[in-house]
Amino acid sequence: MSKPIRLFKLVTGELVLGKFDEEANMLEDVAIIQVVPTQQGVQMMMLPYGYPFEQEFKGSISCTNTRSFPTISKPSIWKPAPT
Repeated sequence: MSKPIRLFKLVTGELVLGKFDEEANMLEDVAIIQVVPTQQGVQMMMLPYGYPFEQEFKGSISCTNTRSFPTISKPSIWKPAPT
């Protein structure tokens, strides 16, 4: 069974994404998203979390004290804004 992909923003301000394991409440195979400004706009890079020391997408982060962005695979968590 495939695991949902979740996007998290860490306390350090870094955006990370990975496979979310609901049973262990962990983010696995974590990648970091870096934005680099260029003359034409920006480029986005996806690197292993811990790069350049980590060369493979194999890390994990515990999600006990985190909040994730809503996932598209579970539309029931989307709530309309109060009027």
